[in-house]
Amino acid sequence: MPPWLIPEQASCSNRTKRSQNRPNLPHPATGPGEPDPAGPGRAPSAPDAQFWGVSCTSRSFCTAVGFTTLPDRNTLPLAEMWNGRRWSITTTPTGKSGQFTGVSCNSASACAAVGSEANGKGGTKNFAEEWNGSAWSIAATPATRGGDLGDLLNEVSCPSAADYTAAGFYWLGGDGTAQSMIWSWNGKRWSGVSTPSPTKTQANQLYGVACPSARTCTAVGIIAPDNTNNTRNLIETGRAGA
Repeated sequence: MPPWLIPEQASCSNRTKRSQNRPNLPHPATGPGEPDPAGPGRAPSAPDAQFWGVSCTSRSFCTAVGFTTLPDRNTLPLAEMWNGRRWSITTTPTGKSGQFTGVSCNSASACAAVGSEANGKGGTKNFAEEWNGSAWSIAATPATRGGDLGDLLNEVSCPSAADYTAAGFYWLGGDGTAQSMIWSWNGKRWSGVSTPSPTKTQANQLYGVACPSARTCTAVGIIAPDNTNNTRNLIETGRAGA
């Protein structure tokens, strides 16, 4: 099988183009002086927060990620963990304004979270963090592909501790047309993977990826012909770590 390809797929149109910004879901915060509840229905208080992704390896270990919004409207990554009894906020390294959009855990000691942060040029820069069972750390990721507009990662899948695959997109220069993007982790470093973008003149973006094994991955997203709101589905298949 080639590293990544676009398989034949059913035709299905969607007249509403998916926005980069997902729904702003309310975060269940506790009231003043109220202890955090020990249950899965509510999470520890965090200011103006929302979750965008979750991964569970067992009934007693889950990780949820997203971001909190500061008074100046900048955002910071947020990660919370479930130990079978209660949720707790885990400390994540802070840098520029950023947010998590996806997370995947292979075990309670191996997780990867991906997202984007401000690049200081009015755009975004991809970023990733790794969980080793006791702490999060920032992972070195490839340089952004999209110039000033930058790029971002939306989702990640981890079939093993040495095989991670992340999906997202970057913006071309000029008109800022989005192009699909796949990255892989081989246990030591992240690297870019060549993807079969359907066309350089139509926006194509990846929003999700799943890898049941290191040899099989499927990434999904949209194609926007002529950058309009009339979108079509996009599916790409390949290997983790390809």
